[in-house]
Amino acid sequence: MEMSAWVLVDKGVKYDATRTLKTSLKQLQINPAIWEDLARNRPAWRRKVKTGAAIYEANRITATKTKRVARKSPAPRHKTANAQALPTCPRCQCTFRARIGLVGHLRMQ
Repeated sequence: MEMSAWVLVDKGVKYDATRTLKTSLKQLQINPAIWEDLARNRPAWRRKVKTGAAIYEANRITATKTKRVARKSPAPRHKTANAQALPTCPRCQCTFRARIGLVGHLRMQ
C-alpha cells in the first residue's frame, strides 16, 4: 500500500472513533463540544456520567418494555364482515385456509 492509502485508512479510523465518542456522549446527555472541559473536573465528570448513564438505562428499559408489550399483546381482531369466506370444495364441501390448498385438493380428485 502506498503512503496516501495508509493516511486515508488512519483518517477513517479516527473518524469512526470520534463518531463513536460523540454518540456515546450524546446518549449520556453530555455536550460533545465541552466534554473535555468537563472531564478535567473529575468529580463533576463522574457525577455527569453517572446521572447520564442512569437516565439512558431508564429510557432503554422503558423502551424495551413498551416494545415487549406491543409484541406480546394479542393481535387485533379483524371485522368478520369484511373477511372473505374460506375456500370450499364444490364437490365435497371441505374448507381450506388458503386457496392453494383447494387447488391441490381439486387436482387430486
